[in-house]
Amino acid sequence: MRSKEKAHDYRYFPEPDLLPVHVSSAWRDEVLRSLPELPAAKRARFVSAYSITPYDAEVLTGSQELADYFEAVVKAGAPGKAAANWMQTELLRRLNDSGRESTQAL
Repeated sequence: MRSKEKAHDYRYFPEPDLLPVHVSSAWRDEVLRSLPELPAAKRARFVSAYSITPYDAEVLTGSQELADYFEAVVKAGAPGKAAANWMQTELLRRLNDSGRESTQAL
């Protein structure tokens, strides 16, 4: 059995039975608008809006429920960094000690 060592050994052969897919820009824009905020964008927003560290933002965006709870705590008046510290130390520790995941309790 010979080995494939050159780029021409990996040629692309179009499938004759598959039709080309044409996506309109209007439909693409509609799909993009309907998507929820993605985790990377949410992490960046948490760091800039709430003055927390990237590590804190990574932990808090580990699940949608935890991120929503953090935003609710901050919206209720807690400072961002204090809320992040409390959630990472007290809340997650207590959830872990009780054997529940954050998504089950929030």
